[in-house]
Amino acid sequence: MGAADLSKPRIKGGAVVFGLSQPSVRPSPFSEGSGGGAAALGRATPDAPIGRLSLLYGLARTLSVADSVEQVFDAALDAVDEALRPDRSAVLIVDSSDVLRFKVGRRLGDEQGRAYEQRSPWARDPTDAAPLVIERTEAGVAVALFPLLARHRLLGALLVSFRHPRPPSAGEWELARAIIDDAAAAASRFATVASLEQTIRFYELYTGILGHDLRNPLAAILVSAGAAMTHDDESATAKSLVRILRSGHRMSRMIDQLLDFTRARIGPGIPLNRQPLDLAPVVRQVIDELDGANPDWSLRFEEQGDTRGVWDGDRLCQVFSNLVANSVQHGHADRGVDVSIDGGDLKRVVVRVHNMGAISDELAAHVFEPFSGRGQRSETSSGLGLGLFITRQIVLSHSGTIALQSSETNGTTFTVTLPRAAI
Repeated sequence: MGAADLSKPRIKGGAVVFGLSQPSVRPSPFSEGSGGGAAALGRATPDAPIGRLSLLYGLARTLSVADSVEQVFDAALDAVDEALRPDRSAVLIVDSSDVLRFKVGRRLGDEQGRAYEQRSPWARDPTDAAPLVIERTEAGVAVALFPLLARHRLLGALLVSFRHPRPPSAGEWELARAIIDDAAAAASRFATVASLEQTIRFYELYTGILGHDLRNPLAAILVSAGAAMTHDDESATAKSLVRILRSGHRMSRMIDQLLDFTRARIGPGIPLNRQPLDLAPVVRQVIDELDGANPDWSLRFEEQGDTRGVWDGDRLCQVFSNLVANSVQHGHADRGVDVSIDGGDLKRVVVRVHNMGAISDELAAHVFEPFSGRGQRSETSSGLGLGLFITRQIVLSHSGTIALQSSETNGTTFTVTLPRAAI
C-alpha cells in the first residue's frame, strides 16, 4: 500500500475526510447514499451482548494492571483485532507539534506506519470524538482513524485498515468506540504521571539554570567591574564596561525566557499587545539585525501579497529572531537561510524559514518542548533550550500554528501560519 497523506482534510457529506495519496481514488463507499455513513470495518463480529461484554471485561482487566502506555496500546490493538478483524491497525500519538506520529502497529512495519503520519498539525477540533471517514483506493483499501480523547484532550488516534471494506454493524461501531474510550482513559493516566515527572524535571533544570547558566555572565560582570575600578587606562576601562553591558543583556534575555516559560507552563500564557501592523518590515528588521551579526551568512528574504494583520510586533520579532538564529546555528553558512512571507490568503499569512541543515527524527518529535535542545547546543550558543518552546507558545497565543519539516535532502523548514485577525 502506498503512503497516505492524512494532513489535508476536506468536507464530504458533513464529515471530515482525509484523502489517500495513491494515484487515483474511487468515490468513497461511505459518502451520502452509500448506506455506511461513517467507516468501513472489517469482517463480521458476533453481535451477541455476552461476547462484547467478555471482550470489554478482558480489556479492562488488562488495562488495570498495565505498567506502561505501551502495554495500554498493545491491549487496545489486540481488542480491536478481535472485535473488528482489520487487515492492519496502528496507534499514532500526538507529538509536541500537534502532529500524529506512528507509535506501534499490527501487521504494519515502521516504514508503513510512518506513511500514515501527518505532515502538519491536527486540523480538526481536538475535542471531536467522531472517527474520520475513510476513502477507498483502487486497491480497495479503506482506512479509519478513531481519535483517542481523554478529558477533552487529543492524545492520538487508533488507525484500522481493510482490503475488503463493508459498512459496520451498530454493535461493531459501539464496541470499537468503547475499546478506544477505555484505552484513551488508561493512556491518560500514564500521560498525567509523565506530565508530573516532566514538571519535576523542568524545575530541576530551572534550578540548575539559575545556578549555572546565569553564573557565567554574572561572574563576567563582577570581574569586569573589578577591572574597571583598578584600570587607569581609559580604553581598558571601556572594554570592561562593554563586557559588563554585554553580560547584563545576556542575563536579561535569560531571565525573560524563564519568565515566559513560567507564564506558558503555569500562568495564563504568553501575554500579547495586538496592534495593526505589516509583518514584512518586522521580519526584515530581524534579518537585518542577524545579518550584521553573522557576516559570513547569506540571509535572503522575499515577500508576496498582503502581509498586514493584527499581531504583537515585539513578540513576532522574538519568534522570527529565534527561528532565523536557530537556522544560522544549525544550518550551513555556504547555503545561507531563506525567509519568505506569503500573504496571498485573505485570512492568514504564512512565513517560512529554511536552511539546509537537518534535524534528526528523534529530536524533531520533541523540538518544541522546553530544554529539548540543550544537549545539541553549540559551544557558541548562549540559550537555555527554551527558544523554540517559547516561539511555539507565542504562535499559539496568536491562534496560529508552527510546523517543522526536515530531511537530509531538503534541509529544514519552519512554517508559521498566522491568522490576520484575533480568533
